[in-house]
Amino acid sequence: MGAHLDDAAPAAAGAGAGGAPAARLTSTQDRHNLPSQPSSFLGRQAEAAELRRVLAGTRLLTLTGAGGVGKTRLALHVAGGLLAAFPDGVWLIQLAPLADPALLPQAVAAPLGVQERPRQPLLESLVVHLRPRALLLVLDSCEHLVDACTRLAERLLADCPALRILATSREPLSIPGEAAWRVPCLAAPDPRRLPSREELARYPAVRLSVERARADGLLRTGGPTLDGLTVDDGTVCVSQLSHIQLTVTYTVPQGGGQEHPVN
Repeated sequence: MGAHLDDAAPAAAGAGAGGAPAARLTSTQDRHNLPSQPSSFLGRQAEAAELRRVLAGTRLLTLTGAGGVGKTRLALHVAGGLLAAFPDGVWLIQLAPLADPALLPQAVAAPLGVQERPRQPLLESLVVHLRPRALLLVLDSCEHLVDACTRLAERLLADCPALRILATSREPLSIPGEAAWRVPCLAAPDPRRLPSREELARYPAVRLSVERARADGLLRTGGPTLDGLTVDDGTVCVSQLSHIQLTVTYTVPQGGGQEHPVN
């Protein structure tokens, strides 16, 4: 997993607020707030490697695509592989719960530990904090706050030369210099012509669905396997909904079925 950015801004050696050097974080745990992922990263290794290469040449990379296609999962995997490239860390800003665009600076400041100061707008405090630091901001789910995210990103990128932003959104932020990358669906079988069980195992969407179902306790251990992935006694039926959501149904002989969607 590559962690080097060829064009990464140099480590922040400049002065922080008040002329003091920016404090350097030393522990890996202190340098990110990325959540652990409950399932394996399947089917997008080539895209992740390419996105790290793209991010080396741009300061704003936006992953776009329909809801549920896997933008967040891909962004987190890409960001997690870049911890060594950013001395001041990789910080996830989860925007899905945020309804008021006026609170966007607070949403960004909280994970970074930036406090409001008397007689200083919080955005200015963010700029002061980020200006001397080399870090990656992951702005996740910008689509309902596009205008606010655009203004924030423009200001931070203009005033913080060592900052890079990886965003996810259903549409680009449309900032000059932005690299927009449309995330495709995971490869899935045609539900009208289902392949054999052995061939099903080659599809990343099927493997991911089986793995998630097993992690959620929907599958018993010791049953037949799908190329090493345990499935329950009975049959596996695959259907694709709206070309995005894949549903794998596990039919158990002594009972009903269990459906498990994968995006």
